[in-house]
Amino acid sequence: MGRTSSSVTIIQQNEQPPPNPPVAPPPNFMSDLFNQLNQLISNPITVTGNAGVDTQTLRTALKNYTFVQFQQQFGYLYAQQQTIPPNSISPAKLQALDDFINVAADDPAAITQYITNIVMGSSSFPKTVNVNASSDLNTVVQTFLNGGISNGWLSQKYHHMYTSSTDKTEWAIDAVFTFTVVKAVDYAQKTPSSKNTLFMQFAGVTYQTA
Repeated sequence: MGRTSSSVTIIQQNEQPPPNPPVAPPPNFMSDLFNQLNQLISNPITVTGNAGVDTQTLRTALKNYTFVQFQQQFGYLYAQQQTIPPNSISPAKLQALDDFINVAADDPAAITQYITNIVMGSSSFPKTVNVNASSDLNTVVQTFLNGGISNGWLSQKYHHMYTSSTDKTEWAIDAVFTFTVVKAVDYAQKTPSSKNTLFMQFAGVTYQTA
């Protein structure tokens, strides 16, 4: 039986989601969404910390940052005004972030391939979007968006956001994760960096010495 808290409804595997009537998307929904995703990766926040902070702390800061930003910028997508708990992000995505940090420190040129392998090649994204190590941020973003529009999968995704709370949650997490990694590609290609500094930059988190 589903358990309901003040923030999210948890549905067990043997249950059907509760009916959720379709909600008409806002005017200019797709362009607004893309604009907000770009704002998400360009507006930093400041967190008090230091350059020696461990990976787990940084990863937690990333999760907190992305979910707070999502709730602020995409809240109107929720007909039921549900919020997404930080622990909704899957272990596979967290492992991908760990792998990303390790590779980025030693081989920035490999990061774009990570987009293809981890994000674009996952079950939630099309396998036909190809980028290469020489692609800049704008090229990667435009390839991602154009591929999604021309193949029709992006429209299907946003339609499901209005009919299933489960799909809404997963799509939102994927969107935040994808654009976070896209931001990292651009940064890693331009700036040789330590693991901690790179992580802070692509997470959009600015650390100040405590």
